[in-house]
Amino acid sequence: MTLDLTAQDRRDALNLVLRGLLVLTPILLYVLWQSQLTSCGGRDFEDDAIYALKALHTGQTRFRREDWDRDGKPDYASLSELDSCGVAEVKFGEFRARQGYLFEVWRNAGPGHVWWGKASPAVLGTTGDRYFYVDREGAIYFSLVDLSLPLRTEEVGDKLALLGS
Repeated sequence: MTLDLTAQDRRDALNLVLRGLLVLTPILLYVLWQSQLTSCGGRDFEDDAIYALKALHTGQTRFRREDWDRDGKPDYASLSELDSCGVAEVKFGEFRARQGYLFEVWRNAGPGHVWWGKASPAVLGTTGDRYFYVDREGAIYFSLVDLSLPLRTEEVGDKLALLGS
């Protein structure tokens, strides 16, 4: 059995295939993009956020101990100060975003010199499901709800869980 297709039939078949590709290509690109959002080179975005918070703690400790801003005060740095002096292992950049998480720091120059760091998922449910916090002692906590900085003592016990416990 042979198929005798006319030139018009061949053109119609080719147009049908091309239209199918036009419909499927954006879908395939979207699927690939989503898979890139949920993992980065085999590493989870949450792992990257935890690593960055540990680096933030180390940077804050060095900034305070070594007086990197040369103001003679044992204080803590903003993210931009940490970036500009290069005291932390990681750079947070202009948008304070890194590997699917957004970072912020709250610091108090008053008694006790308290500071908190926070990592929030850039796209909740896609780049991460948990919010992470680090205190001046380097303890990393997590929560399933977004808590505003600064954290109060009662929130630490009631609303946060210590990572790894």
